[in-house]
Amino acid sequence: MLHAGGSKPWQANTGVTRATGIRLAAGLMALLVLASMGGFLAHERSRTSEEAISLSGRRAGRLADELGDAMAVAAVAMRRMESRLEKLAPGETMAGVLAALTAEQRPLLDALPLPLRLVALGGDGQPLAVDAAGPGVPESLPAVDGWQVGLTRGTPGRRSVPLLRRAAPNPHGVAAFLVELDHAALVARLDSSRTPVGGTAVLFRIDADGSTTVLARAPHTEADLGRRERGPLAAAVAQSPQGWYSALTVIDDQHRTLSYQRLGGGLSQLVMGYGIASDALLAEWRAKLPVAAGVALLLLGGIGAGLFRLEKAQQAHAEQLQAFHRSENQFRTLAVNLPDVVVRLDREGRHLFANPAVERATGLPPRAFAGKTNADLGMPDAQVEQWTACLRRVFASGQPERLEFDYPGPDGPRHWESLVALEPVPTGADPTALVISRDITERRRMMQALQISEARYRQLFERNPMPMWVYDRGSLQLLAVNDAFCKHYGYTADEALAMRLPDFYPERERDAIVAFVRTMTGHVYAGEWDEDAFRDRQRTMLRRHF
Repeated sequence: MLHAGGSKPWQANTGVTRATGIRLAAGLMALLVLASMGGFLAHERSRTSEEAISLSGRRAGRLADELGDAMAVAAVAMRRMESRLEKLAPGETMAGVLAALTAEQRPLLDALPLPLRLVALGGDGQPLAVDAAGPGVPESLPAVDGWQVGLTRGTPGRRSVPLLRRAAPNPHGVAAFLVELDHAALVARLDSSRTPVGGTAVLFRIDADGSTTVLARAPHTEADLGRRERGPLAAAVAQSPQGWYSALTVIDDQHRTLSYQRLGGGLSQLVMGYGIASDALLAEWRAKLPVAAGVALLLLGGIGAGLFRLEKAQQAHAEQLQAFHRSENQFRTLAVNLPDVVVRLDREGRHLFANPAVERATGLPPRAFAGKTNADLGMPDAQVEQWTACLRRVFASGQPERLEFDYPGPDGPRHWESLVALEPVPTGADPTALVISRDITERRRMMQALQISEARYRQLFERNPMPMWVYDRGSLQLLAVNDAFCKHYGYTADEALAMRLPDFYPERERDAIVAFVRTMTGHVYAGEWDEDAFRDRQRTMLRRHF
């Protein structure tokens, strides 16, 4: 058979073969695109989960360490009390010494990131110190060594988490010590650590029967407080003191990834948990699904339209990936830790400890502070001298001091307020100072703005050419008059400020003016002022006065 137009059979076959090959290649590329997209989404989901697990683990560990540090401070304070009671001098009473030690240690305990109260108890479970505001109901004294953790108690705004520990044998009647953690401060700290959406931080008590009791939770709900449930947490803690698991939480019936850490140092009943809801955890990943689908369609369309469109689609995909990574980096940069900087210094000013917040304040990681003084770290000479003098006074007097100073941090000059106080240490140990610093730059700016505003108002009032006065609406006593008032009406400032508003009116008009003033609100037109009558009245009053 002949083919019209001079076409040849092998050319048609070649076209069919080429089209088939293109379709096969397009199909293979489509499969490759779909497979790649699926792999990318799987990788992103896995990476998102791993980052969430790592984040929740770090935060649970940090919260557990902070609580452990607070209890370690309480333990040092207890040993100091016991050591002091062993050295009672003639004429000293146990109650008086305990009251003095309680008052001395209260500023330090109140200044902790997790404030607490320490009370010595007698054999009847009642506080021994005279000024200790102990509970009305006697405490149940622990029967074994270690901390005995009670349930959260108290009314809203005055709740506490009680922990009791037996005292060392002594002849003074001190049977145990009670530590009460400020529940409101604990909840606030938990709340500041959690992610805004779907995050939760919980302090649990593990009971002997394997159940868990909620002592504090953020976000806080009254119904969860003291809730006791049997869940997977106790089993997980029994296998490992720290770890993570995913499960449907009994507290709020949400599927979460929960990291936990059991406290040490006799506080094994306490477990700190930090959870992220699975919906919130995967929300960002799910938000990428439409984008990923669009990218896949764009790539598939580019295959059919040609290399140019394919390259454009790949470029758009790369830009989207870059935007995603930029967004991830920004989110991780904005994640914050404890806002206050906490460091421990020895007598020579060397850093023995620095919390993670110091990196945000100075730009240096905590490990860079180990064993170094402020001068070694590059602090300006003026601040070094200021800190050296303050530390010398605190170590010499034993009294806490507050210090304000400017520091050129990574974000520019900032104004800081620090509380410097000696830490309780065993007899014979080298003393150390605990420094808690807070950035008060914004508060200082607000105070300066307020002072400027007040100065402007005062200048406007005092230099106004019109007579002006201010009186108290309750007593009608004049509180302030300007210079124009004194010049216009012939009074000195002291004479005017000794008078009440009704004194400017005749006896018969005073009740009416008082009643009128009581009803005034906002800007009110009070009528015409008869200055001649006013001057006649004042001349009469002056004649009576003299």
